[in-house]
Amino acid sequence: MPLALRRTTPIVLLSALALAACRPAEAAEQTPPAVVLEVGSSSSDQLAVVAVLMKEAYKRIGVELRLRELPMRRRLLLADSGGLDGDLARVAGVQQEAPQLLRVNVPVYQFTLRAYRLNGAGHECPTSMTVAELSKRPVSILRGHHASEETLPATAQVPANTYDESVRQLQRGKIEYALAPALAFEGALRRAGVTRYCAMSTDTEPHALFHMLNRRHAALVPRLEQVLTQMQQSGEMATIVATAEKQLALPRYAER
Repeated sequence: MPLALRRTTPIVLLSALALAACRPAEAAEQTPPAVVLEVGSSSSDQLAVVAVLMKEAYKRIGVELRLRELPMRRRLLLADSGGLDGDLARVAGVQQEAPQLLRVNVPVYQFTLRAYRLNGAGHECPTSMTVAELSKRPVSILRGHHASEETLPATAQVPANTYDESVRQLQRGKIEYALAPALAFEGALRRAGVTRYCAMSTDTEPHALFHMLNRRHAALVPRLEQVLTQMQQSGEMATIVATAEKQLALPRYAER
């Protein structure tokens, strides 16, 4: 399957699911988009879920949302400089590095970091690993992923540009562990055909992701906050996210 098709297919399929989840009355009130915004994203399954939610939210304010897949650091720089209209989802602390970004102050996704390693037949998987344990060895992390970078000391970090590259680092055997959000990393494992791995909890706190817009779109921030708050309070946000996650759910091959 061509690479471009493989990357865009999850978002296309999940967008259809989001439309099915919308209430008919709300769909009737929507107007054709008069404005188009392009924000930075990636091919990860985690952001595919967020994309479904945010495309629906933008549709309700008459805006079409388009995505451009880029490495994390590059998309942040472009969003901050105005080369993009914003970033699909980031942790709140990223604004220290990108002061021209405004946070839409309603969380659009939450994740925890898990430790991963490949597992041969007959080997048991530990149920958890502490940050202290991980810090003593080289660990693959996504370059520009602030939650991972802030969790481990620089001496333990082995950056990868994508989670697919991170999986390849594990497959080559020079690095034993990776630290990543479950949905994003397990999507990369699935694409690589890896079915035997350990997925271990870590002693880290949950992280919230927020949609970010360049300051030139400041007028859209309160409108999006209002729509997302309504979707959150009605339970529709949870329904859209849960439906998308279910569509992307992976077989749990990790041994316990």
